[in-house]
Amino acid sequence: MKKAFSLLEILIVTVIVGIIAVTMITTVRPRDLEVGHLYISAYTFLKDASDNIFLDAQSITHDHKTEVDLNSQTFCNSLTDYINTTVAPTCGNAGTIGFAAGTFSPDWKPSLIASNTMKIYVTSPGTINGEKYLKIWVDLNGDRKPNTSTWTEGSPADVVAFAVDSQANLIILGAPLFDTRYVWGRIHYTTNENGKGVYSKKLPFYQAQYRAFLGQQTDDYLSKNLNDYMSGDLKAPANKIPAPTITSYDSEMCQNVVGGVSNSTYSSCTVQVLN
Repeated sequence: MKKAFSLLEILIVTVIVGIIAVTMITTVRPRDLEVGHLYISAYTFLKDASDNIFLDAQSITHDHKTEVDLNSQTFCNSLTDYINTTVAPTCGNAGTIGFAAGTFSPDWKPSLIASNTMKIYVTSPGTINGEKYLKIWVDLNGDRKPNTSTWTEGSPADVVAFAVDSQANLIILGAPLFDTRYVWGRIHYTTNENGKGVYSKKLPFYQAQYRAFLGQQTDDYLSKNLNDYMSGDLKAPANKIPAPTITSYDSEMCQNVVGGVSNSTYSSCTVQVLN
């Protein structure tokens, strides 16, 4: 006849299960997984909204180089046409945050609160190299802590920012350039004769960006890296974004050669944003 487990055996099994559970929690922290889902969600709905704002402006001018109105309150009001909100928009707060701000303050008042609880802050416009931009700060998890833009290895920031240029293109700033807990990049080299894309492996976003555009700032907005013009928490440390090596394959596939001369203002490659 089989005997029941002894109390000592039950305690030993309980301890082992506890150790395994703690190890799994330490190895894959829920916040590390969450921040990626939240970031790509914020990127996606802001990009969709910005793209539609540009198309609305273009439908009036019929010019592919149309510039959108980057007045803070005007742009904020345009966002409300494409972003679901749970409370009345407060675009009157838009522009009260200076463009130069590089660190989030919990004293800021949001311009919008999305239906997914993300808080959105639209800054005043600023100029970089003669081009006008806005910044859009996003508190990815709303009222939940820690509500900080300060990034550390052990704790990715839950407040991030994007830049928007005069054609409403959304530009990644700060830690998501290098921290793949937020986002990945992938180079789209070309499309083969079977209609299938040829891609690189997943890379930190800044690496994919650098290699796809051969280290150049080109006419493609995805090539724009504004890190040198950022401050505070939005300036990625130099040791986190060293210049990657451009492979011979990158050079061969991404150079746009016209009449035997490489054209540095256009690349045959582009970058995909992945979670």
